[in-house]
Amino acid sequence: MFTRIYALAVCFASILCIAISTGIGLYDIVQINFPKLTMDSYRYQNLQSNEAYRRSHPYPGMMPAYPVTVNRQAGTTSRLAPVAKAAQNEAPPSDEEISKLREQQLAIALDNVRHDAQRSLI
Repeated sequence: MFTRIYALAVCFASILCIAISTGIGLYDIVQINFPKLTMDSYRYQNLQSNEAYRRSHPYPGMMPAYPVTVNRQAGTTSRLAPVAKAAQNEAPPSDEEISKLREQQLAIALDNVRHDAQRSLI
């Protein structure tokens, strides 16, 4: 009697693990094949038009590789201060430049989604 209950419990746990693993694997396959569908909606929306891109990056010079937001009143220094001063002296970028930057960032974001899905699937 005990062996039957034990066998049923092991089968139930195995089926549960297989179902969860299959769901995660299928989602990863969808991410690899259709990264726009599974990309973060906030980031995807900001990369769809030049106006949305401008709203998400109000100062073109303030797009460092590792954005850091620091409260200046707290007495800490910011890595963005020299970049912000340089952005004030620069002319605003043209629509072609913004489109090029936006398309490059969209391609990078899609590649990141694919890479994360491949890593998760493996």
